[in-house]
Formats: sequence, structure tokens, C-alpha cells
Amino acid sequence: MELFSNPSRVRKARNVDSRELYRYYAGYSDAFVVDALAWCSVPPNGRVLDPWNGAGTTTRVVQQAKTQSFGFDLNPTMVIVGKANLVYTLDAPIFAPLAKKIVVAATRGRTTLAENPLSQIFSPDTAKLIRSFAIATTDHLVAPWSEQAKPQINQISPLPALFLVGIFNTVRGFLSTLSTSNPTWLRIPRDESEKISIDENIFGDAFILEMERLANLVNFRSSACKMPAKSEISVGDARVLPLKSNCIDAVITSPPYCTRLDYARTTMPELLILESVGLASYSCTRQKLMGASIVRKMGIARPPDTWGTTCHKLLNDIYHHPSQSSSTYYYASHFNYFDDLAKSIGEISRVLKIGGKASVVVQDSHYKEIHNDLPQIFVEMAEQANLRNVGVFRYPKRHSIRSINSASKAYRDNRPQTEAALLFSKERI
Repeated sequence: MELFSNPSRVRKARNVDSRELYRYYAGYSDAFVVDALAWCSVPPNGRVLDPWNGAGTTTRVVQQAKTQSFGFDLNPTMVIVGKANLVYTLDAPIFAPLAKKIVVAATRGRTTLAENPLSQIFSPDTAKLIRSFAIATTDHLVAPWSEQAKPQINQISPLPALFLVGIFNTVRGFLSTLSTSNPTWLRIPRDESEKISIDENIFGDAFILEMERLANLVNFRSSACKMPAKSEISVGDARVLPLKSNCIDAVITSPPYCTRLDYARTTMPELLILESVGLASYSCTRQKLMGASIVRKMGIARPPDTWGTTCHKLLNDIYHHPSQSSSTYYYASHFNYFDDLAKSIGEISRVLKIGGKASVVVQDSHYKEIHNDLPQIFVEMAEQANLRNVGVFRYPKRHSIRSINSASKAYRDNRPQTEAALLFSKERI
């Protein structure tokens, strides 16, 4: 078996010529998905699933291969980004003219909201302005918007999703004063004086420029779609997949890593934009996501045997670690993560056909000096779910979430973190 392409994406410089539709800290390379798809040998009428679809690399590359796919994510922001990645090349020429119409509609018809969620970050006028852009987008590209008839996020098609991403990116361009040393985290203003205020003309011009950039990007990318999408992307929970049993030929995915990263907080501005027009809830999303920093109440205190010996040892070591809150908050957060992971693996096995294949990217990490061998834990859990491991490729990873926290260097050794591509085949039950 030949080595798969490295899952890590090539990072581009931060400038307006970036080839990224939307800057996302996670995800894997197109080349990896191409190799995984070839290994899976999906039949002509087959189906591919990504239960943690994120920015939509799997669904976009699979669509380019003219194969049907399903992508689910609990974060509405990433559902919008995933849909936007399926936009048709032939639509690119209308991006700029439509953007100008949306600017006119947004600046003329600004609406008020008693409690605009965007007011957590922006001044009242700017919060109204950004909400008006989101309303104008749905009004022009989805259906007439009203408080009584709000669109549903799963009804959003690739074109309006791309314009919402244009709003996301435009807003991000004005948030530099709230940035922190952690590139995935924004500081919330402490008082009104720190909130972001943007002139409507400046914001409108920036939005048009961003849509022109996206038009050029869509034209440039060979993977941009030239046919109606065969991919279906929607809000969905990997722990309870809305699919029939034995209906999927292949799974290509990467779960959230066990790094205690607040995945909802990393997309807070985007979620607040969607919440302002009834397409999402920031607080609900934050509570639901796998790996959330908000710890849910544990149903049981001891992990089941099906989680494997490596997971048991890790949880035991965390529980008995002398540092503060190890036996309470940190034990519970890890326990909840592995509970979610085990349920998700069970669902992957349920929906896979007998003989179906899965390619999963995971990364190890550390809690203090304790090594969290997530690849091995995943393999042991998968074996309990009738998924036979047929290959493991490991790739040293230079940059990772843990490197952001300089204080953590006092605990861990100098060994590089590794990303692993795990290959599975579903055994007959």
C-alpha cells in the first residue's frame, strides 16, 4: 500500500490573494482526500460520508469526482462554508453585480432588533448594518425574509452560502483590535468603547471587494463545480447520523481533536451573524459540539470496557494527576469527548455497508505531561464497532494547537506531535 498524501494543508500568507475561500484552522488537504477516495474504490453510484464535514474539503473533492456525498456538522458556520465550497463556476460572473445590489438593499433597509446578538462585539449601528447585509442576502438569494418566515439553514444553497461567507470574511477584516496570541480566539469587548464601529460605505466597499476576490477564486480553482451538486450538506450530529443503516460506501473524515479547543468560540462572529437572522444559536452550538469546553454532566463515572485499554489508562492518569481540577473538570471534559467519539464511531459503522471503507485523520496531544494517543484510542474503539484497522500512516506535525500555549512546554517532552491517517474496513457482523 502506497503512502497517502500528507493530510496537512499548505498554509498561505495572510493577504488578499489567498486561495482559501474561508480561513479555517482545521481540515486536511485536497490531495489526501483524492488518495483516500481512490483507496476506498467507491463504485459509480456509491456514496461517501463525512460526519464532521468542517469546511467541506471532502464533499467538494468528492463532488469533483462526480460521486455523491453527505456532509454533516453541528456548527452552522461550517455548514454554510461547506455549502459555499460547492458553488458553481458558471455563477462566478454574477457575484459582483449581486454584491452591489445587496449593498444597496442593506444600506437602505436597515432593520432593528431588540436584542441583536452582534451587539456583543459591535456598536449598535454596526450590528444593525451587518444584520441588514445578512437579511439582504437571504432576501435576494433564498426567499423573502421576515421575522415570521425565516429560512432554515439546511435550505441554503451554495450561492447564498457563498455570499454569507463573503459577509463572514468582510467582518473578520475589521476585527484586528480584538485579536489575541491565540489565532483561533477573539477577545470580547469589555465595554461600549471597545466595540467595533464600521462606516457603512467602508463596509460596503470591502464586501464588494471580497465578493470579487471570491469570484476570482472560484474561477481559479479547478475543483469549483461546473455541474449541479451531488453533495448534500446539512446540520447533523455524528453521534446520531440521519442516515439509514448500511447505505454508505466510504467515510473520509477527521473528528475534532482532543485539545479542549472551544470550537464554537473560534467561529463566534460568524455564529452571531447567523443568529441575528435566525439561522443559528451561538450558545446552543457551543454546548452541543464534540470537544466543547462546556462540560456536560456525565452519565457514568467509569468508562465502559469498549473504549479500550489506552483510553482507560489515559483517563485514569488524568484523574490521578496532582494538578488542580484534574479529577473534576479535566477528567469530565476528556470523558465527554471519548463518549462522543465512541458513539460517533458506532454510527460510522452502522451506516457503512459491509466491506465499506473508512479513512480517518486524527492527531495525538498531551494533557500536562500525559500523552493522549488518540490514533490508538480510535483504533481500539473502532475494533469494538466491527471496523477492522488495515493501515496507519503517521505524519510529524510542526504546528499544532498545543504550541500556542507556551506554558504547556513545562509539561511535555520535545517529541513532535503526529497526525495519523487511519484506514478501516467494515467487517461482516
